[in-house]
Amino acid sequence: MKHIIGLLILSWLSSSPTVEDIALKVEKKLRSVQSIQSNFNQIYYSSSVSTPLIEKGKFYFKKPDSMKWEYKDPEEKIFLYKEGVFLLYIPEDKELFRSYSSKEK
Repeated sequence: MKHIIGLLILSWLSSSPTVEDIALKVEKKLRSVQSIQSNFNQIYYSSSVSTPLIEKGKFYFKKPDSMKWEYKDPEEKIFLYKEGVFLLYIPEDKELFRSYSSKEK
């Protein structure tokens, strides 16, 4: 019985994919992904405040280069990036800030 289990393990190990095979499969899968969305928690530490600031929200990504962060807690705000343009909107203040990536100047 031990010999059979040993042979099964040996055959499984010899047919298992290499690191390169796994990396190629992951890369292929990532290339096929068109969009991603996820919840996030962001922890910000500052030397001026003893307690870290914890912000929560939802993140979106869409190929080729669109990203959006919707902050919900503690303050609602929306951060967008598309085609080299960064936008930050704070609904409570009704303010919109715009900046550009260095390649878009």
